[in-house]
Amino acid sequence: MNILLYLHGNINQKEKFYELLNIAGLWKKTLCKSKIFIVMSEKIWKDLKEELKKWDIDKSFLLEKDNDDFPENIFLFLKEILEQEKIDAVFMGNSLFERELAPYTSSKLNLKFIPNVINFEISDSETLWKKFLYGTKAVEERKTENKNLVVTFSSNIYKKDERIKNKKDIETEIIRNELKKELPFEIISSKKKVLQKHPLETARIVIGVGKGIKGKENFPMIEELAEILGATIGATRSVVDNGWRPEYEKIGQTGKIIKPELYLGFGISGAMQHMAGVQQSRHIIMVNSNPNAESFRSSDFGIVADLFEVVPKLIELLKK
Repeated sequence: MNILLYLHGNINQKEKFYELLNIAGLWKKTLCKSKIFIVMSEKIWKDLKEELKKWDIDKSFLLEKDNDDFPENIFLFLKEILEQEKIDAVFMGNSLFERELAPYTSSKLNLKFIPNVINFEISDSETLWKKFLYGTKAVEERKTENKNLVVTFSSNIYKKDERIKNKKDIETEIIRNELKKELPFEIISSKKKVLQKHPLETARIVIGVGKGIKGKENFPMIEELAEILGATIGATRSVVDNGWRPEYEKIGQTGKIIKPELYLGFGISGAMQHMAGVQQSRHIIMVNSNPNAESFRSSDFGIVADLFEVVPKLIELLKK
C-alpha cells in the first residue's frame, strides 16, 4: 500500500506533520511492501529535513512556491504524483484548506472520502474508521479496503512514536508549481491570509469568545489576555457572522474542532453547534453573566460574572 501524505505548508503545524508520519509509519509496519511519499513546501522542508529523516519516508515532493495555493491547483500536482507512484491512499490533516482539498481530490478521482477520523483499526486487507456524529454524541464506524482512499485525520488521535532508529537520506523531487492553465476559473486578485501565531488545531490554550463580547471594539482586552497566556483566540459562529472576527477563528460544527489543554470561554451561550467543537478539550472554564447558560453544562468550572469585569482582573493578576 503506497501512502501519500499532504503536509500543509505552515511551520506551526509541524506537530500535525509528525502525527501523520506516525500514522503512515504504522501502515508501513503493518502492511508489507508499503511506501510513504510526502508533499510539502520546499521552504518547510529546509527547516524540517533533518527531523524528517527519522521516519521511513521513501520520497518527498517539494512544492517550489509556498504551499498556500488554491486547492484546485494543488490537486493537479497531487493527481500527477498519484498516477506516477501508484498511490493507494492520501492522508491529510483537518485544516480549512485540507477540508477543501480532500473532498475535491476524492470527487475528481472517484476515490472514497473518509473525513475527520478520530480512531482507526488497521488489518491486512481493510481498515475500520471512526468519526464523530451529531456533535460528538455518536460515533460512526465504517470499513473500507486499504486502497482508493482520501482520509483527513483530526488532531491528537495517535500518540505512538513510529520513528526509526537509523536515519537515512530521502529522495526528493522539486515541483515547479506555477499556476496551471487547466484551472476552471480566472484569478482576478488574491491576498495572503495572516496566519495565527498558535493555530487553533494545535493550540494548548484557546480563548473562546461569544456574542456577549458585544462588538469588535471590545476585542483588544481579549487579545491582551491571549498574549499573556500564549493562547489562541477562537469565536462562535455569531461572532464571525457579525464580522467581528475572521472566518478561520470559528469553532464548532461549521468551523474547527479543537482539543486544547484549556478552553476558556467568555460570553458564550452554549449552542450545541459550538460546544461540539470544544468538547474534546481537557479542561473547560466558562464565564457568563447568565447562571442558566447552556455552556455551563459542558464546563468543568463556571464563573457567573460579567466578562467585562473578569477579563481586566485576570489581566491585572497575570501581569503581577
